[in-house]
Amino acid sequence: MTTDPSSAAHDARRALGARLRELRTGAALTIRELGTATGQHFTRVSKIENGVQPPSDRDIWEWCKACNADDQVADLLATLHAVDTAYLEFRRESRAGMKRVLGAHTLRRYEQTTVFRIYEHNVIPGLFQTPTTPRPCSRSGSGSWARPMMSRRRSRSGSNGSGY
Repeated sequence: MTTDPSSAAHDARRALGARLRELRTGAALTIRELGTATGQHFTRVSKIENGVQPPSDRDIWEWCKACNADDQVADLLATLHAVDTAYLEFRRESRAGMKRVLGAHTLRRYEQTTVFRIYEHNVIPGLFQTPTTPRPCSRSGSGSWARPMMSRRRSRSGSNGSGY
């Protein structure tokens, strides 16, 4: 999956991969040897061990068979299904977004709002601006808007360009 959640589900997937790595190293197999024994490409084995890609039920069976750890199959399959359930729950919650938090009253409140106050951390409020404030922006090319804006501001405030 393309989503890389920073969640308990992803941590659980990594923990499952670590358990599979322990089985492989306990059987003294390299990643390439395990890949050959299970019919997988060695990069997929690495992705499973690092929690990047989830294993399938068949992968668990073949992995345990190659590592002579048939007694671990039931526990690993139960862990895999718990991880899958946690991951699906995470996806369901993130898909719902803020709907649960905001509730039905949000649209009504939005429609009644007449003024939105927004904080922009990289903008200097007009009260603290001087004619020299936008010069670094305009030199870098990202602030081509700065010169006309400042001249309009000076004409509105009656400033002669020497300050406010």
